[in-house]
Amino acid sequence: MPELAAFYNEITDYRTAEDVGVDRPVKNEILHNIPPTPAQEAFIEKLMKFAESGDATILGRAPLSETEEKAKMLIATDYARKTALDMRMIDPNADDDPNNKASHCAKMIAEYYRKYDAQRGTQFVFSDLGTYKPGEWNVYSEIKRKLIEDYGIPAHEIRFIQECKTERSRKAVIEAMNSGDVRVLFGSTTMLGTGVNAQQRCVAVHHLDTPWRPSDLQQRDGRAVRAGNEIAKLYADNKVDVIIYAVEKSLDSYKFNLLHCKATFIDQLKSGALGARTIDEGAMDEKNGMNFSEYMAILSGNTDLLEKAKLEKRIAALESERKAHNKGISDSKFRLQTISHDIANNEAAISRMKEDAARYQSVVRRDKDGNPVNNLKIDTCNLRDEQNMGIHLQGLAMKPTPTSVSAHR
Repeated sequence: MPELAAFYNEITDYRTAEDVGVDRPVKNEILHNIPPTPAQEAFIEKLMKFAESGDATILGRAPLSETEEKAKMLIATDYARKTALDMRMIDPNADDDPNNKASHCAKMIAEYYRKYDAQRGTQFVFSDLGTYKPGEWNVYSEIKRKLIEDYGIPAHEIRFIQECKTERSRKAVIEAMNSGDVRVLFGSTTMLGTGVNAQQRCVAVHHLDTPWRPSDLQQRDGRAVRAGNEIAKLYADNKVDVIIYAVEKSLDSYKFNLLHCKATFIDQLKSGALGARTIDEGAMDEKNGMNFSEYMAILSGNTDLLEKAKLEKRIAALESERKAHNKGISDSKFRLQTISHDIANNEAAISRMKEDAARYQSVVRRDKDGNPVNNLKIDTCNLRDEQNMGIHLQGLAMKPTPTSVSAHR
């Protein structure tokens, strides 16, 4: 990892907004923990049994096909994500529990709405699950219903970005957010996370779910944590509250922490501040779900199981290090053997050179000043000094046709 970071810094010049002094609000991240509802707890038990047995009928669906069997943990992870958001994502006939995530989110939105009512403060609400679909139950519409019925917020001040079918209507909603006519805007990462400059009055960002990539979370937060946020600067101590809703004994907190680990690793890589030689960025992703042991430990809420899963991962890492260590020993032994062989060869060459030097000293003739006298001459070379004779012989050696050369003292 340090070598990878060094290589990255050879080809890039990485600067953050803080490095270049961008005038923008500070992100105040808040993890809002929510106890699971009785219906969620009951379904979590079913999910653990499904993950262990692979019997899909436990979840009220048809048995897994051969292809689905290979993706069992991905299916389990997807169900767990939906369960954490709202049980109606699993069963449309499920009850509306007053302690579900939608109720908590509506309450928080209403609090910020009242707190910054005089400034017409605005809020973003993000979720990639349960997005708005006309004529179908969805978590966007459910929260809007609660805001209207339970907290008296006018319906026209709450909008969904999915309602904007044209670029013109999209721009109109953004302008309405900046003017304070729209106070709450719902959307997904893809539709609301980029290309929206509606930050002028934003005081809070709500994450009903957590995206898979750190860059996606940064894009979401960037709708409010950006230059030009006037209300945050003047009335909110130049900060924006970012609320992440996490149901206990679900994948929410784990996924959020996993995202933070990835973000930290990426920042360290880009800034060249990596100290560890290896990085484990976690077991869960959008293509494979997560491994069985961690899945069971998190859903059960059993800290012993979670600790067991962590120890198993640590043991696996130590086994890998042991193999690498043994390989290093083997490589070192081979290098030692090679170097020892080279030393023996060099010592033999030195011995032969010493013999040649002694033989030379015994037969060389010297002039009155002690300089060696060259008694060698080559018939095909007019020059008699050693350097030119050597050049002449090299030239003869390079010719394709052998040339007869006689030399004598």
